Amino acid sequence: MGRKARASPADVDTAPRRIIPFYSDRRGKEFREFSNFYRDAPPYDYTLPTFARQVGLPTTVQCEFSEKAIMLTKAALMGDEEMFTEIMRATDPRTCKSLGRGVRNFDEGLWMQHLEEVAFEVIRQKFEGNAHLRSVLLSTGNAILAEASPNDTLWGIGIGTTDARALCVDQWLGRNILGFALMKARGAIRGDGAELMPAGIPALKAPEEPDPPQHAVAPGALGRADCCAGVGPGSEARVPPGEATLPEEDLPSARRRRWAAT
Repeated sequence: MGRKARASPADVDTAPRRIIPFYSDRRGKEFREFSNFYRDAPPYDYTLPTFARQVGLPTTVQCEFSEKAIMLTKAALMGDEEMFTEIMRATDPRTCKSLGRGVRNFDEGLWMQHLEEVAFEVIRQKFEGNAHLRSVLLSTGNAILAEASPNDTLWGIGIGTTDARALCVDQWLGRNILGFALMKARGAIRGDGAELMPAGIPALKAPEEPDPPQHAVAPGALGRADCCAGVGPGSEARVPPGEATLPEEDLPSARRRRWAAT
């Protein structure tokens, strides 16, 4: 019998999936377009989600990079009109990030409540209206996208691209908000609605203390797939560097950790 057709987005896809770690907007970096600091595409019109709109603030703003859209949403959601205006005028992603950290009346609970939706809307609008960006995102097929930022355990996985643990979901140290927003946007752009967070990844909730490390990673292990659930020993020779394969149904649960709000 052939493989059962997917009946709905809630169904689990058991086909092997690659893991693609990415990081940085620097020229020459593969998938640099995924970075929120990427600014080599024409500005796009970003429309604030309904829940973040405030009387007296524009609902649509031109953004040269997605970091600006994120921080604009943050300022709007908290009702900081002055900071919203400063972020809107900024022309550098690092400046926008710095300004966003200074948003007044910041409510972490409110921000975390809407963070995944903010990330999805920002990324969807960024990629949907640009042919090049759309092509790059769709070129990843059904791969799991992981922002391999060693210093970010909220938007990224808390592990660098050269660390073998980046290829093993059960060893991620971060929430990967950006990676999952990209995957969800990819599904929305394709129109199949099939992109969901892999099973077992916890939703954003009250922070908890991290569990102690469970696995040691041997030096030079990058490219090995046998550290991942569902992939047996000896399969490392078949896995290109920077990619791993594992069935989505076997993606182990990421342990809850203390997530730091951006």
